[in-house]
Amino acid sequence: MPRAHLRRRLRVPFHHADPTGSAGIVALAGYLQQAAGEHAEQLGVGAERLARDGLFWVLTRLFLRIDRMPRGGEMIEIDTWPSQRPRQLYMRDFRVFGEDGAAIIESASMWALIDGARRKAVKGPEWVADQVIYDEARAAVFPDKAPVRVEREERTVDVTPRWTDIDINGHVNNANLVGWLLEAFRSDWLATHTLSALDVAFRSECTRDDAVRSSVTRIVGENFAHAVRRGDGAECVRAQSWWRRSDR
Repeated sequence: MPRAHLRRRLRVPFHHADPTGSAGIVALAGYLQQAAGEHAEQLGVGAERLARDGLFWVLTRLFLRIDRMPRGGEMIEIDTWPSQRPRQLYMRDFRVFGEDGAAIIESASMWALIDGARRKAVKGPEWVADQVIYDEARAAVFPDKAPVRVEREERTVDVTPRWTDIDINGHVNNANLVGWLLEAFRSDWLATHTLSALDVAFRSECTRDDAVRSSVTRIVGENFAHAVRRGDGAECVRAQSWWRRSDR
């Protein structure tokens, strides 16, 4: 019988570890996406069932509060559950527990149902809402203000979408878009700082044929605004990140 929560244990593959020895942000976003997908299947609202109605899920916003990233080879546990349904959107929370049982990452996410033919968000059929089981407990709460638009680009880098970045819905997967946010940082910054929080708003699709630019601008201190834009100027992603000096 479907439950409000899904808990999954996994060992972080060593090849998911970045130069710091911990799983990178793309791997982490992928773990959360996998857990969400598995739970959606259990609830009867997974990709295969939605496809019969010409629909698919799209992540519209993701907030991560990070105590630390899981280490390569570490056994972690992910707990996820639908938490709320504001208007046409569906909210899902996550907690990631380290090998010692302590929570190391807490996350809130927001999802929309997309009409595959029109590539537009829709309310969705009532059977979807009827299938979902909610737990109103929250792992994290989105910041009061959504990520701000990057008006002045301090540092930019061009990104080339690859075939392996494209998912079953025909666009760049959200996990890869999150990874592209970090590309605009210098290597020495990434080697000496640790991501402590990330708020990402997904705004438009990106395909393999798009020219893409990632940009970053310091807001204040170790807080930054990000954008991933297509060549036509449309924002694929708008985000805000918070960092701290690494204790490695």
